[in-house]
Amino acid sequence: MPRGGSPQRELQHCCLPGAECQRTEQEGRAQGFKITGDPRKLGFAQCHRTQGPLHPSALPPPVPNSQEFLSKFAAFQGTMNEPEFPSNFVKPVEKAENASVPDKLKFNFYIPSAAINQGSSVDLVLLPATTGDFGVMPGHVPTVAELRPGVVSVHNELDKDVTKYFVSGGFAFIHADSTTDVCAVEAVPLSDIDSDAVRAGLAEYTGKLASLQGKGDDYELAAAQAGVEVYSALNSALGL
Repeated sequence: MPRGGSPQRELQHCCLPGAECQRTEQEGRAQGFKITGDPRKLGFAQCHRTQGPLHPSALPPPVPNSQEFLSKFAAFQGTMNEPEFPSNFVKPVEKAENASVPDKLKFNFYIPSAAINQGSSVDLVLLPATTGDFGVMPGHVPTVAELRPGVVSVHNELDKDVTKYFVSGGFAFIHADSTTDVCAVEAVPLSDIDSDAVRAGLAEYTGKLASLQGKGDDYELAAAQAGVEVYSALNSALGL
């Protein structure tokens, strides 16, 4: 029992053979640990086990940075290339001091077959996200949003020159440099949509959905639900 009358704590640790083990053993004993087993014979397979607080000297020292790791790796490198680190693939963000928010938002709008807007300067973009509609202006916080069927309103000039598109879904990416990218599955100018076709489509898919309830055809049911969702959004967008 060590000085002070408290029972000794057991420490079984793993380390490399040699002087480091001896140093760790000595420090462990100085802290009142009872060393179980020969640390020079435990090898890599053993793990730390303690019945009390584990002394920090029994833990392997952390590698502070990649340069120190590379300096130690060089002795075993041979013909191998130097390892890559996650930081090698991350570009540092350069923040200009006293950077001001630009007057215009840079807007890119893509569908699989075309670029509707590319590098356009606009005042505001209204987006129909799955979490709710929201607007994007210069200086907006970086955001990724999934789009639901609805209307994308592009304000080239705020409340004066506005172009509206109906999208069936997609994603919006708002960047820190006041750039916004919208990638939609389909996008149609709202002015090109036939209101009679929307009414007919909504009636058709509503009837299909009602007839499929409880019949167990999951694919047909999902298609009918998607049709009702899209045509309902079109109906709302046109104010029908």
